[in-house]
Amino acid sequence: MSTAATPKPSLFRKWRAPAIIVAIPVLMILLEKLWDQFEWNPAAYMYVGMAMSYSIVLAPVLLLIWFLFFTGVAPRTKLMVVLLLAALGVAAFSLIRKVEFNGKMQPIVYFLWNELPEDRLVELKDGPKLSPLDIVVTKADSPTFRGPLSDGTTPVAPGSSDWVKPALEQVWKRPVGGGHAGIGVADRAIYTIEQRGNMEAVVAYDAASGQPCWSHQYQASFTHVEPMGGGGPRTTPVVMDGRVYTLGAQGHLHCLDAASGKVIWMTYILVDADAKNLEWGMSGTPLVIGDKVIVNPGVNADKTSNKAVIAYDRITGKQHWAAGNDQAGYASLMLVKLDGVEQLLLFDAAGLKGLKVSDGKQLWLYPWQTSFDMNCAQPIVFGDDQVFISSEVANGGAMLKVSHTGDQWNVSEVWKNRYLGIKFSNAVLHQDHLYGLANGYLTCVEAKTGERKWKARQSYGNGQVLLAGDVLVITTESGEVALVSATPTKFIEMKKVLVFTGRTWNVPAIARGKLYLRNHQEMSCLKLW
Repeated sequence: MSTAATPKPSLFRKWRAPAIIVAIPVLMILLEKLWDQFEWNPAAYMYVGMAMSYSIVLAPVLLLIWFLFFTGVAPRTKLMVVLLLAALGVAAFSLIRKVEFNGKMQPIVYFLWNELPEDRLVELKDGPKLSPLDIVVTKADSPTFRGPLSDGTTPVAPGSSDWVKPALEQVWKRPVGGGHAGIGVADRAIYTIEQRGNMEAVVAYDAASGQPCWSHQYQASFTHVEPMGGGGPRTTPVVMDGRVYTLGAQGHLHCLDAASGKVIWMTYILVDADAKNLEWGMSGTPLVIGDKVIVNPGVNADKTSNKAVIAYDRITGKQHWAAGNDQAGYASLMLVKLDGVEQLLLFDAAGLKGLKVSDGKQLWLYPWQTSFDMNCAQPIVFGDDQVFISSEVANGGAMLKVSHTGDQWNVSEVWKNRYLGIKFSNAVLHQDHLYGLANGYLTCVEAKTGERKWKARQSYGNGQVLLAGDVLVITTESGEVALVSATPTKFIEMKKVLVFTGRTWNVPAIARGKLYLRNHQEMSCLKLW
């Protein structure tokens, strides 16, 4: 008696499991790009990106499980394949020297044969010396975070964009230590803060050559597990009256002689405030005004210290006053005038608030809650009584009107939308229009109405934006510099050059016609005009 042969499974049925496993991450990559391009539900964008990353990681694991348990391959062959994959995995892992992630959590891999710029730091010795005459701050300098007004604008800039065509010639380039700190510029000297091993280092460089003039190092090593931002200092040195003021990622506040690097005074602001460090470290640049240097360490766990904001005497380091019981944010304090009243503007974990200059007491508060308390971007004052704030894509941005009658303050929304969710980038204001990197895409929004005028099709990533005359100077997350016309008519990119390889988040500085920029590996000077 004969029996019918068992029919072989169809090709589709045989391979449908691995096909589906491979198709899922491919579809997730496509979905993430479409979600970004068409701006579907910005509040869910981060989760779509995370789902894409997880699907890419899980796909090889699921394929291996399918191969081992759901195929008819001989056990000996399976064992050989597993051993081969394990050997390849160990070999590949041993070749990887460093992995970091960009703002969208996409990996950037450095292999053993990739020399990192910080490898060459040990070969460099201090170069030219500075004198007090070399560090006299003028209107052409950038002695603090995002320029003298902390608004990203250059006060001395050409009146037209004729300089763009020959611009971006490299003057010098050099390796630096790690971290995401900015650059302060005062005449012949530039200053930054670097991570060098387990030490933070405040370093002065010669602006013309890039050669180091002096460095002051101290024990401090802030680390954060990738992909959420890495380690190292985050703030910008502030230069005033022959002194440089710096704040490290773990709260070390220094006042140094700007010519020699000699310590004048130092304090640990987290200890002074009885506060715990933030998830991503101290990131707000000190505000130096009059006889005070003001910082935002935040508060202790039970919010009872009343020392969230502390003002120190900038000459002696002694405390003038302390106030506030909210957790710190990642933005920097600003001195502004709103509705005719000079005040401190602070964008912390609780939201945007105005504080008295004399004692730090709160005048008003506009609540603004974000995921992980990531209020990072600098507020922008518009007119006499309005302020623009922005954070994550889910929050977008809002223009607020601040007014008062006597001691009573009122804050109301002029407009709010999701066109300018700039995360930890910073926007600029030019001729009644806001320009910023909305989830990486340069976007122009009318400040009065919130109407979006245009959005670039290409992404610059989580970079930074400065304004020089009528030109936007953009440092991209991937290490390029782009010059874009600051016009609400349309997006016009006039020039772009590659400066660095690797993630570039640091805020650059423009001074005396030069652009000084760095990332966590290199620093460069480019000629603008």
